[in-house]
Amino acid sequence: MDRGPDPHPDHDAAQLTAADPLTVHNAAVDEGAARGGGCAQVHLPTGATCILPRGHEGSCAFSEGG
Repeated sequence: MDRGPDPHPDHDAAQLTAADPLTVHNAAVDEGAARGGGCAQVHLPTGATCILPRGHEGSCAFSEGG
């Protein structure tokens, strides 16, 4: 399947997601918390946000609500 020209020809896709998560839009990430260095993963059913630092090991620890 042809997806057309690469919109970021000078970026490796893995680099975009690993190096700076803010460069890739993800509805399951709280951008404000991510800018502050947090994991910021959002639990979509509840709206709770992970309160651990970005890149933490193991499972997320979610706040009490959205």
